[in-house]
Amino acid sequence: MSPNDQKSKITSEVMKRFSEFKTNRKSLEEKWERNYAAYTRQNVRSWKSDEDKEEWQSDTNLGHTKNKVTSAYALAAVMLLHGGKYPFKMSVSPWSRIEAAEQDRQAELDIEQSCDEMQKLIQQQLIDCKADRVKMNNILAACVYGETYSKKKVYTLSREGYELAGAEEPGMEQAATAENQWVQWRTEKPAPGVEYVSTWDVFRDLESDNLQECLGIIHRQEVSPYWLRQQKGKP
Repeated sequence: MSPNDQKSKITSEVMKRFSEFKTNRKSLEEKWERNYAAYTRQNVRSWKSDEDKEEWQSDTNLGHTKNKVTSAYALAAVMLLHGGKYPFKMSVSPWSRIEAAEQDRQAELDIEQSCDEMQKLIQQQLIDCKADRVKMNNILAACVYGETYSKKKVYTLSREGYELAGAEEPGMEQAATAENQWVQWRTEKPAPGVEYVSTWDVFRDLESDNLQECLGIIHRQEVSPYWLRQQKGKP
């Protein structure tokens, strides 16, 4: 089988699964539309028909649903994001602590310092990829639709600033003199991150809620012709 034939077979299989998943989730879409309409106070003819409504009456309804959703969102956000940050703590494993105790006190201190440095690194990575905002979007989507998704990714992290000419590393400061000049610097490196995925963009096998064991999951994003043209020549 040639590579082109193999790609064609894979594409055909993906489109087949996508069509099945899309058909199977129609009842879910109807529920999501009702939920969203209730959250945004829209009348979708589910509680008031045109025959029972006068011309002067509004299509909107009282915001009881939005109040309840907002309250649930606030409670969940407070529990999952303490002070706007992910609550976690790096600690030394019992086995590593035993190994360190068999050596000397300095070895134990080195391990604890490594945990502290790793915790700071992870916290910085969460800040760089705006993981708190992703989590807040996930919480709101879960409150409105009953399910939510996010994706882990690797992206290019860019940092830039100014430094005095002659500094050993980007961002390092040194004593300023009249002769020194500030120069701009920029660095780029791959970094782990996370992104929010709209519930409407996910098509999956509904036989199982375990995404690792279900038949498949497809993330579909609709894009504009302009966006497609910008991808020309890229991998």
